[in-house]
Amino acid sequence: MSSVGCSEETKFIYYIDEEETPYLVKLNISPDVVTLGDFKNALNRPHYKFFFKSIDDDFGVVKEEIFEDSAVLPCFNGRVVSWVSCDQSSIFSGSHWYSRINCAECRYLS
Repeated sequence: MSSVGCSEETKFIYYIDEEETPYLVKLNISPDVVTLGDFKNALNRPHYKFFFKSIDDDFGVVKEEIFEDSAVLPCFNGRVVSWVSCDQSSIFSGSHWYSRINCAECRYLS
């Protein structure tokens, strides 16, 4: 999670669901302080889960789910790597609860 050599710009490389080609978003926020909330605001995908490349002492490289908007994200060489997937559990949209929706419905609700 080292940010040594990181600039004031953070590059987010992210994959959506099962797509093979990643997307790229650049934010003018230092990687040392960029949060999940910053990333979520840039993507505007409210019904998705966010997993990030992270290092675990026991397992090495893992995909870590982060859900607190104030959490500072793991940065590697000025980049944050993420996997964004549809949250297929219950969600609230407007005045309705949706349970176990599929990803097509999730995209519609976004």
